Amino acid sequence: MGNFSIALSGLQADSVALNTIGNNLANLNTTAFKGQTTAFEDLFYQQIGQSGSGDAIQLGAGTRVSGTSTNFTEGTILPDSNANSADMALAGNGFFVVQQGGVQSLTRAGNFQLSSSGNLITQDGQQVMGYAAVNGVVNQNSSLSPITIPVGLNEGAQATQNAGPEPPGDGELHQDSDQYVELFGGAAGGRCNRSTYEQYRNADV
Repeated sequence: MGNFSIALSGLQADSVALNTIGNNLANLNTTAFKGQTTAFEDLFYQQIGQSGSGDAIQLGAGTRVSGTSTNFTEGTILPDSNANSADMALAGNGFFVVQQGGVQSLTRAGNFQLSSSGNLITQDGQQVMGYAAVNGVVNQNSSLSPITIPVGLNEGAQATQNAGPEPPGDGELHQDSDQYVELFGGAAGGRCNRSTYEQYRNADV
């Protein structure tokens, strides 16, 4: 390989590295973008002879790009200026699973939105996938399905099972016991002493 070709291999490799840097700069404001780094490796050396001591005389053949690596370090979570309740972020490793046309893919971008039918989707319309929940229990052994949020639906009211009074602390018990007479509906007989307080505190109403 000629001298100019060896030098040219370095220029070609540096050109790829500059393209990688340019792509990183271009995506500074891209949600969940992960920067890349270009790695180089030297080419095989050519042996053209031996020295008087028997050591090999070698000539380098230049360099080339061995690959690009992606930095998956968790980035900074910026506050949402639009207060979008559908926005999500991943802490640590992992990806969101999204689907479009039956094809699933992975993404770290959590700037989601709700469709008119209540489906959680990405900015370009892909459905966000998750495990279905039955009665509040998530079954991770089931297959992934699109996440749907029932917009505009109300959950049926449920009757209260147990309730108990929560008076102020002990310091206020001695200072103003009339508060407890009112709280207990006069059941303390006009004054609330400590034993009556403990009795009603531990009782289910």
